[in-house]
Amino acid sequence: MRNNLDVPFSSPETTARRVVERRTTLAHAHQPPSDPNARNIRTREAVLTAALTLYATEGYGAVTMRGIAQRLGFSAPAIYNYFLSKEEIFSTLQEIGLEIMADEVVKQDLDDPLANFRSIFTNYYGYSKTHPEYFALLYVDPSAPHVTHETPALVRMTEATSTRFLACVEAGVFPSCTPIHLPGLFWALVHGIAVLRRVSAAPPDVNFDSQVTVGLDLLITGVQAGLVPPHAYQPVQAGPGAVGPVPMPGGR
Repeated sequence: MRNNLDVPFSSPETTARRVVERRTTLAHAHQPPSDPNARNIRTREAVLTAALTLYATEGYGAVTMRGIAQRLGFSAPAIYNYFLSKEEIFSTLQEIGLEIMADEVVKQDLDDPLANFRSIFTNYYGYSKTHPEYFALLYVDPSAPHVTHETPALVRMTEATSTRFLACVEAGVFPSCTPIHLPGLFWALVHGIAVLRRVSAAPPDVNFDSQVTVGLDLLITGVQAGLVPPHAYQPVQAGPGAVGPVPMPGGR
């Protein structure tokens, strides 16, 4: 059963509120409002929210510490009590974006092995649509901090992809000779379409949702028909930042 790719768009403010939800632990949540630590946490979250909102409208290069402080009604030096630099703010936002991505991509297992495997990629494409500012910060904006494969969220996604792929092989959904690195082709397909959609690198009438659906159908059918030779997709060498046997997006 296919995932619905027609997902709603989240405004920067809506998505930014999830920063607070992700970064506030239960321990901090039960602290009284007058607690200095609780106030510091809330202020840090306000800084992150302001930075993400500015980023969504202005881009990484245009966001400054002064601009973030002004949005919050701070004096420019005051913001340095919470973050040492703009890079630290955006690296923190990237961590949050990756956590949200992993939670949305690796959802509860489905009974059908193929649907379970396919959901990894449709969920990832859905994430690129519902969280466009995080997706751009992670994978599109070359001026933003670099993201590597070693982050826990990406490791989690890589392991889930491998596990679900092998389950398809064991269930006979894919031939036993299917190369272990083949899921990288699925990642390349969906990630490429997601990036093209994000940067509008196509005529306005292009249906990217349909490209994802049809592309996955064609790739799955080709694998099932044995059209991919056993060693057709295999990394030339294991470069730095590679985690596990499944290549997937990890940075620019």
